[in-house]
Amino acid sequence: MSYLAAAIITTELKTDTWRQTGVSSGHITYTSVGSSDTSVTAPTTTSFRLPTGSSYYIEASLGASNTSKNSTVLGRVYNITDAAYIGQAASLCINTSHGFEAKQGRRVVRALVLDSDITGSYIDIRIEVAVTGGSTTFTTTTSGINNISGTGVPTIKIIELPS
Repeated sequence: MSYLAAAIITTELKTDTWRQTGVSSGHITYTSVGSSDTSVTAPTTTSFRLPTGSSYYIEASLGASNTSKNSTVLGRVYNITDAAYIGQAASLCINTSHGFEAKQGRRVVRALVLDSDITGSYIDIRIEVAVTGGSTTFTTTTSGINNISGTGVPTIKIIELPS
């Protein structure tokens, strides 16, 4: 069996990533980690603008720590423009029964925004978090959560699929 080059169909995907820097009023704050490839912009440190003309897959990892290990964090993608939660929520449990926070598995919130979901010229989204119990810290550095080696750097990744 052979494949003809003319029969191979490809789609141009573009991806941008921002690093979590903290939390402000229940919204995760981010900073850019490089130049932008997508048409997504970040009007504030907590929001992202998704313009019409493309579909978008959003995936944001949650990063938080708590020295007394007594809290949980619920993260969700919030469509600011339409005032609605979208996609799949994620929960990060930082509890004494689950051990040291560095052993927590990867937790991500996800959403797929189709071009047809964007009724105006754009929608704005943000990652909202709600903390239950304890005092939870969202401060991160480029070397990991609270400078704890090996805990990773939480990010938001937005993949653009042109329509």
